[in-house]
Amino acid sequence: MHFENCFLSLFFDITDLNRLSKLFNYLPFKESFMGIATLVIGIISLIISFIPCVGWFVLIPAIIGLILGIVGVCMEKTKGKAIAGLVLNLLAVCVIVGMSFLMADAATGGPISRAVEKNKMDSCKNNQKMILLGILLYVEDHADCLPPADNYRELLAKDVDAKLWQCPSGGEYQYFGNGQKTMSLGASASTVLLVCPGHQENQIVGFADGHVESLPPEQVKVAIEHCEPGELPVLER
Repeated sequence: MHFENCFLSLFFDITDLNRLSKLFNYLPFKESFMGIATLVIGIISLIISFIPCVGWFVLIPAIIGLILGIVGVCMEKTKGKAIAGLVLNLLAVCVIVGMSFLMADAATGGPISRAVEKNKMDSCKNNQKMILLGILLYVEDHADCLPPADNYRELLAKDVDAKLWQCPSGGEYQYFGNGQKTMSLGASASTVLLVCPGHQENQIVGFADGHVESLPPEQVKVAIEHCEPGELPVLER
């Protein structure tokens, strides 16, 4: 009868931790079980929470572990294990919620994914500017001719670090030069030398005068398709 009264009191005031701990004192297991159970649930929940798409399955156990941990902290003999389990379960819940938010953000193109993509595009532009500078230095030393397509990286290695040819998004830059004389390029501000196709929306394009732009893929594709053999793509403005 006393147990039933305690349970009813808990039902009407679930936020009273003292009553909650008194209720567990009447349950048929020792106090040490509370801390051990909280700790075990916390360890398992935290490990599984880092697995994409699977972490959600331990959200409820982690919340249960939080409740057990709070109750365990109120019980003097199990404070050490209960506190450790409480922290682990809290971390598991935070990891699950955080990873779910990041996955939803990536799937919907949210602010975080847009910021990451913008940072990659800025790094890509800087890479291409350094490469174009190396090409211009090569042109000055080689009778105004662009590096040939078959070994341009080796020829530019003195001025262009090999890492710069790799876009932060994972793609490699496409080079269109093949020994042409830059004096015959005409409008060099529209003449394409480098293209990076590895971004979500626009492509990063480097031009013969050394400047870099972010352009729609369709516009770049048209310039490449209309390019005659032995010539460089020219962007229609």
